Amino acid sequence: MYKQLKKMFYLLPKGDPIKMGVLLFFMLIAAAMEVVGIGMIPAFVAIVAEPSKVMQIDWLKPVLTTLHITSGHDLLLWGSGALLGIYIIKSIYMISFNYFEAHFIYRRQYTLCHRLMCAYMQAPFVFHLQRNTAELIRNTTQEAYIFIKSVVSNILQMIRETIMALAILVFLFVMEPLITLIVIGLAVLGAGSFIMLNKKKMAKYGEEVQERRANIIKALSQGIGGIKDARILNREEGLIEKFRNEVYKSTLIEAYIRFIQQVPRPISETTAIMGMLMVAILLIWQGRSMSAIIPILTLFAMATVRLMPSVQKIATIFTKLRYSIVSINPIYADLKELEQFNTRFKKERKSKEKLTFKNEIRIENLSYHYPNSKERALNRVSLNIKKGEAIAFVGASGAGKTTIVDTILGLLEPDEGTIYVDGTDIAKNISAWQRNVGYIPQSIYLSDETLRENVAFGLPEDEIDDAKVMEAIRLAQLETLVERLSDGLYTIVGEHGARLSGGQRQRLGIARALYHNPNVLVMDEATSSLDNITEKQIIDAIESLIGDHTLIMIAHRLTSVKNCDTLYFMEEGEIVQEGSYYDLVDSNIKFREMALET
Repeated sequence: MYKQLKKMFYLLPKGDPIKMGVLLFFMLIAAAMEVVGIGMIPAFVAIVAEPSKVMQIDWLKPVLTTLHITSGHDLLLWGSGALLGIYIIKSIYMISFNYFEAHFIYRRQYTLCHRLMCAYMQAPFVFHLQRNTAELIRNTTQEAYIFIKSVVSNILQMIRETIMALAILVFLFVMEPLITLIVIGLAVLGAGSFIMLNKKKMAKYGEEVQERRANIIKALSQGIGGIKDARILNREEGLIEKFRNEVYKSTLIEAYIRFIQQVPRPISETTAIMGMLMVAILLIWQGRSMSAIIPILTLFAMATVRLMPSVQKIATIFTKLRYSIVSINPIYADLKELEQFNTRFKKERKSKEKLTFKNEIRIENLSYHYPNSKERALNRVSLNIKKGEAIAFVGASGAGKTTIVDTILGLLEPDEGTIYVDGTDIAKNISAWQRNVGYIPQSIYLSDETLRENVAFGLPEDEIDDAKVMEAIRLAQLETLVERLSDGLYTIVGEHGARLSGGQRQRLGIARALYHNPNVLVMDEATSSLDNITEKQIIDAIESLIGDHTLIMIAHRLTSVKNCDTLYFMEEGEIVQEGSYYDLVDSNIKFREMALET
């Protein structure tokens, strides 16, 4: 448990231990008020039952004299006012405390979700290659919510209820030691046995349902995200069944957990009745008078009314904590793993410097292998790219084309070798280099927002430069489309650009890449999914940019790279030949076969 608490404080904002200490202090005040409130009830009963006897209490006489209380009637009025006043003050205090406690707790939820989003967005690219998106979504939404709602909130509530219970028990012990010990024994027997019986089972179920949550998101993403394929291939039932199975198993566990959480209440109620009967029997056995028994029974009845729910909550919360505390582990592991990289990333991003690129990109002895792979995806690759050139990497799948482009983009950190831009190592400031680069992938991600917002992807709406948007639209040859749309740049494109054709989506991707006026354009098989006519239109649009921009391409369909200055043919992570399109057709059999297939 100590390790989990240590992890918990790592996930919470700095300074929270001090803030929790302040909360603890206010909990002690609340406990004191609770004790005073409970103590006032039997005192009031005594005033009603035997006011004359109360007025004879020695330590109370100076107070009565000061308040000019001379009769039982006066005492009853003052007692009623004091009782009401104390409960009003207690209620106002508890309402205020609950407000600030709730604000404290849910502020942490916002902070943690934001921290996770930052960590994942600023994580190394290779981190995302190794992880399933469903896990990251689960951690940022469900696990963060469970950690705050079911761990942090419950720990604070358990501390508060424990303080309340201890304060009441101490007060009862001062009043009636023997009877209080009996009550404590019954409470420990009921709640303690319940906690011990379910301790291990809850932790096991917590781990299982955490895995189910990730699988549910994964199944849902596969079903809805792949609806077109599912419909054509008649695979709806299989995807539905996969989702149903995960939800069903998760539901069985959740149902059992809910059942377990309801068990403490009847146990607590039965224990309370047994305790009250034992108190009454013990008082009669001790030979006390009814006038003495009634206030004591009232005191224990009031204490039991407040104490039993606390015991019930403590037992329920402890069980829930064992079930929910596993939410800490994946969040902690990811934040800890990404901590150093995130710090370096933020430092780089703060600088708005742009790396000067006037002459060439020089790649020397570049090598890279992916995590958990022994084979090199790149093996000592070297080449020079002059400013304004158009070059392409070609070769079979797995040759290393995407890997070399990802290292040029600064997404992958090479194991060996260096990429220089005008003599400067880009590794010294990746962000400064990336401000020179525009990227056009094979599949353009389009959000369900306006054309304008998709061109200036990721920028707040009030920071979008409309002049830059229109220039990017012009260069991508999208002006005709914009003019034809009734809402122009403010047209909603639909999820994944559903309201646009394939060619329009690719042009929009080009416009996005050109928005910040990059010196280098990188295309990763950006036309492979298009028909021949649309591909030619897109290639014409891109080739019109050659000269003003340095163009780096990956091509599967070789028609798109015919006009490039240099083609680099790759095999097994190495450049085995370079030359123009026609040079390679003449001298490279494999390239010639690829060209004939196009």
